[in-house]
Amino acid sequence: MVEFEEWIWYPLVGAFGSLLVDLLLSLCISVHKARTASVKERCTGKPIHEVTPFSNRLQVFLAFETGIGCAMCRFCGPFRRFLISDSRAKGDKYDKPCDPATIREFSRGYGIDESELLLPIEAHSTLNEFFYRKLKAGARPISEPDNPNIATVPCDCRLHVFRSILQATELYIKAFKACPREGHFQSRSKLVDMG
Repeated sequence: MVEFEEWIWYPLVGAFGSLLVDLLLSLCISVHKARTASVKERCTGKPIHEVTPFSNRLQVFLAFETGIGCAMCRFCGPFRRFLISDSRAKGDKYDKPCDPATIREFSRGYGIDESELLLPIEAHSTLNEFFYRKLKAGARPISEPDNPNIATVPCDCRLHVFRSILQATELYIKAFKACPREGHFQSRSKLVDMG
């Protein structure tokens, strides 16, 4: 880190140079810290660290963790359209045929248990096919089927669970504060405990 600061500091002078150095250093530190997602494995409780590609980390940081990026996401139509088209381009890429080694690398990168697969990895021709793969019967049994307080999620996902709607009144979704309004869930009151 010191070498980077020294390398960029000397050619830049004045307040603008100092501001630029601070911005670049904070960018490097933030992107470096965000290189992994740490989650707990549901059965063992052990932490799992998933590595995120640098380009994804940089894009998320610039779009959602800087004031300019947040403003552009909210108020700049061309920027929002760029993010949408970029997301669609990635989806199209995942629809294109790929090498089974690429799918296996993805599977290992996210700790997917290949023994649960109904078909071998080689039977999936695209990453999207692998995303909605079929599992062997009994691979993910329902935990405590008679307990209404337990939810079993058979898919691979990150799930945030709250005991009540009131606990979830302040959520940050891609840097935007989302606050469920009182009565917003009344039409589903039989399904949702208002707390």
